[in-house]
Amino acid sequence: MGAPSTIISIASRGALFAASLGLAACMTMPNPVHEEGLALVAQGQYEQGIAKLEQLVRENPENPRYRVDLVNARSTYVSRLLADAVRERAAGRPDAARKLYERAGALYPSSEQVRQGLDDLKRDQRHAEAIKLARAAFDKGDIVTAG
Repeated sequence: MGAPSTIISIASRGALFAASLGLAACMTMPNPVHEEGLALVAQGQYEQGIAKLEQLVRENPENPRYRVDLVNARSTYVSRLLADAVRERAAGRPDAARKLYERAGALYPSSEQVRQGLDDLKRDQRHAEAIKLARAAFDKGDIVTAG
């Protein structure tokens, strides 16, 4: 009676080992969509590349490589968007900066840097409005309101 259960146990272990090898092989085989997504990101076509990587993660949620590459691509893109937003703000183009911060926020809604950037833009706008009102008052000779 011991022999059949031993044979079944060995067969089960063999099947598990074969399945493990098959899974490992699948995870290391090149995937054209994965390669294309990474290439698009490398070429600076972040949104298209990220879309390909998101598709892969949806279709292969068990593949950690795809998830890691997606997170890395998003991080790289968000960093670029934030840097571009800072440049736009410094150049006096708040609308362009706001759009960039909002695109970054769509990728990482909880980003403190995005929130801070949008807050800075609001503060800049309030400051510009206060200066405009003070100039208008000064031009009318209303020194008290202007000051």
